[in-house]
Amino acid sequence: MKRDLCFNSEAAQMYGVDGAIMLHHLAFWVYKNKLNQKNEIDGHTWTWNSASALRAIFPFWKDNQIRRILTNLEKEGAIISAVHNRARWDRTKWYTITEKVQQFYQFQKSEHASTEINTSKSKKQKNDVKKTSHQYQIVNTDSKQIKTHIVYPYENEEFKKIWILWKQDRSNRKIKKYTKVGEQAALKKLQDESGGDVNTAIKMIQNSIANGYQGIFAIKNNRKQNAAVQGFDKSKLLDHLKQTRNS
Repeated sequence: MKRDLCFNSEAAQMYGVDGAIMLHHLAFWVYKNKLNQKNEIDGHTWTWNSASALRAIFPFWKDNQIRRILTNLEKEGAIISAVHNRARWDRTKWYTITEKVQQFYQFQKSEHASTEINTSKSKKQKNDVKKTSHQYQIVNTDSKQIKTHIVYPYENEEFKKIWILWKQDRSNRKIKKYTKVGEQAALKKLQDESGGDVNTAIKMIQNSIANGYQGIFAIKNNRKQNAAVQGFDKSKLLDHLKQTRNS
């Protein structure tokens, strides 16, 4: 089953994109369980997932990456973990999000939702079984979807300009437009493949534009590709793009 994985922009600024994606997943289930009065232990509402389930939900992360993300979130005070399983041999971890993360999602259990759950047991059971197609998009207490914003991996104006230029070049060559999730994933991939270096990332984008690539790839150490990047003239390309739009 295909899912659109989203995140909160404020959480991304504080915990990074990876942490924000994981928090969005945990926040959805904590919020759902809170409304349904499930998994309430020690004054918190909890959710749990096995390691295999998390791998299936986030196939783009390896096991050690998932462990690292959860460990870092706990160290930074974004989540709390515990073991609340009845069987002693079951070490599946349970998670809840802390109050400062709940503020990102405006966690407030409305009186209307509480009354509806307590007075309509059959409706509650039906909602427990049926999952909406937007189960990874949390709705706040005002019933408005939380907006997802693109978070750039580098706070660098030159990088932002060349990224916009890259999207314009793709559009002019009739390459399918990025979705928001797809664009964020492409930025994350670029950050990883550039080794977190903004200058390398810029050169990779320039190289892809100069060579007419559909995607962005690591630059191999050979003279041809180096020459293509060195010969890249951003001002000429901008003029060409303007002429294309006006024609």
